[in-house]
Amino acid sequence: MSNIMDLPLGELFGGGVGLLTLLLACIEISPIKISPLAWIGRRMNKELVKKVDDLNDKVVQIEDTVNEQNAITCRVRILRFGDEIIHGDKHSKDSFDQVLEDIDTYEAYCLAHPEFKNNKTVITSKKIKDVYADCIDKNSFL
Repeated sequence: MSNIMDLPLGELFGGGVGLLTLLLACIEISPIKISPLAWIGRRMNKELVKKVDDLNDKVVQIEDTVNEQNAITCRVRILRFGDEIIHGDKHSKDSFDQVLEDIDTYEAYCLAHPEFKNNKTVITSKKIKDVYADCIDKNSFL
């Protein structure tokens, strides 16, 4: 049996390839980081990434549409409630609380979306708030 110290380095490390591998593992040749697996992964998933981006855009569009429809629904409830007040209908405190929440939601949407037309509820919202304050003062809820 031969002593390991007597073996030439080439035989010890499987020839030149083994020696080169050991040498490269110990010495950093350049500070540039090359990641061929990441490059290959990006190339392979390019189509999938595009589909995910397209899907994300569609989700954002749907979310915008839902938020706008919610604002329109709030506006309808506000205007209907205002009409009922004008016709002398009495409402419970819970009904006022709900419409006041609708007013808050609607106004927040309008503030965040200046292109959305908002002139339809400004006066009605003020009237509802005035009647609400009067009902609080007189304890005259339904």
